[in-house]
Amino acid sequence: MEDLKKNKTIQKLYNFKKIFSKEWWKQIFIKLIWKTLPRHRHVDYLANHLNPLPKETPDAIKYIRDMVFRKIALDLKDQEERETLSALLNECSNPYGVEQIFFTAIYPFIRKRGLIIIHHPNEHPNRMDIELGYEGHFNKYVFWMLEIDGASNERAGKIPRMRWELIDNERCPIYHIGAAAIFDRKNITINQLIINAQNIFVAVHEDLKNYGFRIRQPKEIKSIAATANLSLIQKWELVKRAAEKKSQMRR
Repeated sequence: MEDLKKNKTIQKLYNFKKIFSKEWWKQIFIKLIWKTLPRHRHVDYLANHLNPLPKETPDAIKYIRDMVFRKIALDLKDQEERETLSALLNECSNPYGVEQIFFTAIYPFIRKRGLIIIHHPNEHPNRMDIELGYEGHFNKYVFWMLEIDGASNERAGKIPRMRWELIDNERCPIYHIGAAAIFDRKNITINQLIINAQNIFVAVHEDLKNYGFRIRQPKEIKSIAATANLSLIQKWELVKRAAEKKSQMRR
């Protein structure tokens, strides 16, 4: 009985000490930030409304997807950009998570270049097929494809494997990216994962230069949903229609 009282006393002292610990207050502070600051609240809402990954997905992948999304989305100052990113991720029909982590990491690089983004939903598990393009000379639509494979860690040297396919009578370079290659070392950090993905993206664009592609839209194309006071779903429908209209230039 005496030992039980001592254990309870020790537990109380531990809890009392924990209240005054820096780590405990740090966690409270972080939670308050996510619930009070406008941008943090918006990102928290979007993160909580990402489509859940399959039950068999490792918890580590679920955690990393959430952390990478929150970090990248917080850096996006424009609310529409954050909503577009979450909508693109939710378009995945058979996600594994790694392909979404990769795309989330490179999304700011794509937007800074002003490129048109069109997601091609497919039945391939663990894959996101992303079309990137820009309006070239004489209103010609120039584009290429990224096959982001979350189940593969294939790396053919520095530059991912590329093939040419004829799409709408245009030769299109398609890069098959083994997205799992971003996990290339033990105890890797969230920041390092993002950097690894962005390095692969830069390598693809450096390769595109060799074939005469520009890797930047000459002028910024603002989405028609930018000033529309609509719901996230309605905005995404407008974004998709605008992208489809742009893609018709290649036909």
